[in-house]
Amino acid sequence: MANDEYQVGSPERIAEAKRRIAEAAEDKRGLLNLAGLGISELPTEIGELKSLEVLYLHNNQLSELPAEIGGIKSLYELSLNKNQLSELPADIGELKFLQVLYLGNNQLSELPADIGELKSLQVLNLSNNQLSELPADIGELKSLE
Repeated sequence: MANDEYQVGSPERIAEAKRRIAEAAEDKRGLLNLAGLGISELPTEIGELKSLEVLYLHNNQLSELPAEIGGIKSLYELSLNKNQLSELPADIGELKFLQVLYLGNNQLSELPADIGELKSLQVLNLSNNQLSELPADIGELKSLE
């Protein structure tokens, strides 16, 4: 069965995501592309990819991220556009080397104050969300372009 024949959020799609995560861990790849898989949850195994630098998760059905995302300390680009995210885990603030964060076209109504810990952040896309205000700590992001 081809990937495009799987139902959104189906066990087959989650299994495909886990397979790709395992491959990336084995190969110690710096990039993992899970974009467009139609997954509704991100396997917690993602936190095991300690050397991951770029993670593409756009065009899925993610409504939340596991706290383990904060364990990927080497991550510098994270693409989460076009999901169903309504909140971000506070652990996002652990990604000290993150330079690019795409969060456009989600359901975010607020951001955690910990986002102010992302001192390396240069690009932050928050377009097409439901944000009515930003945390004061966002002013600490002096590297934003």
